[in-house]
Amino acid sequence: MKVIHTDEIVAAVERLCVEANFFLGEDMLRALENAKISEENPMGRMIIEQLLENAEIAGNTRVPICQDTGMAIVFVELGQNVQIEGLPLTEAINQGVRQGYVNGFLRKSIVADPTFNRVNTRDNTPAVIHYDIVPGDELKITVAPKGFGSENMGGVKLCTPSDGVEGVIKFVVDTVDGAGGNCCPPIVVGVGVGGDMEKAAIMAKKALLRNIGDRNPDQNWSQIEETILERLNKLGIGPQGLGGTQTALDVFIETFPTHIAGMPVAVNINCHAARHKEVILKGEKKLAPGAIVLNTPLTPTLIAKGLTGMLGKGLRSKEVIKSMKDNGAVYFVAIGGAGAFLSRCIKSSEVVAYSELGPEAVRKLTVENLPAIVAIDTNGNNIFEMIKARFRKK
Repeated sequence: MKVIHTDEIVAAVERLCVEANFFLGEDMLRALENAKISEENPMGRMIIEQLLENAEIAGNTRVPICQDTGMAIVFVELGQNVQIEGLPLTEAINQGVRQGYVNGFLRKSIVADPTFNRVNTRDNTPAVIHYDIVPGDELKITVAPKGFGSENMGGVKLCTPSDGVEGVIKFVVDTVDGAGGNCCPPIVVGVGVGGDMEKAAIMAKKALLRNIGDRNPDQNWSQIEETILERLNKLGIGPQGLGGTQTALDVFIETFPTHIAGMPVAVNINCHAARHKEVILKGEKKLAPGAIVLNTPLTPTLIAKGLTGMLGKGLRSKEVIKSMKDNGAVYFVAIGGAGAFLSRCIKSSEVVAYSELGPEAVRKLTVENLPAIVAIDTNGNNIFEMIKARFRKK
């Protein structure tokens, strides 16, 4: 029986939280380099160049790749011959997340209750933890920080067997098409097919742990992965939703047996900051290779009361665009998920209201040479729709 003390687990999780947020995987860097060459839109190529520069800055200066350092998603493979000593395992993992986000100066984004008590927990706990009991005497822990710009764009559909393969493909393509630039493309798409509703969703999330270029071992599903990827890159969404041919870097599908009457399908999307790091504990640690935006029901009211400009990423709702047009407001976009790159443009920051909300507090910023473009002008003209139409392919 192998014994692993939770002191080792806490230290490992702390390290993984920090390194996952600072260092983009080599597979993602290669994929972005290839996408830069393949992208047909000059603006798209420029955006990918900035994303690569952002990743380099983050790694060299040890700052987060993206300002949204995510909810801590943890996958645990616990060997059945391992005995954990010390704290309860879940408590140890959360302590590691707590130390990683506090000591690593990572943004804390978790609120205590989803609706009634949205007060920041101030240490990014609790984590979402998925456990698998596996053969052996090792403990594998994977930390995958998940930003919610991309998380919010996923979905689940309880398809029926009659929907068939085309039903799976259509749901994935429609989900990405509906997300547009909100998930900070170029993206990685995880898909779960089979099981029940929650099994499909977990498979879709876990699929995102695969390296770019890894194909499903089943040739049928491997071909479907490639088919979906091709269709996604014909949508015209492009980098950051500003048009182009490189909307997705890869598509990963995981499957599981299901009921005779069902075919659940789940889609989970990662932005270009597809972050995950893992460790295998067996007595010694071995690390495997591995702007707050206004777009809420309140926004039209704020615009009507005098809000004249917004800076963010991704699309605005129809209600917000109408209010902008009616009141002469303008919306600028910067590159989503490029916190390290954009941080150089911020010269000062001052909290002016709601300090208890942590990263959601109202701040007064002084910026210099901030790269942003007009996405929606005072007449309601929408660059996302205009450029998407230009690059969409039949």
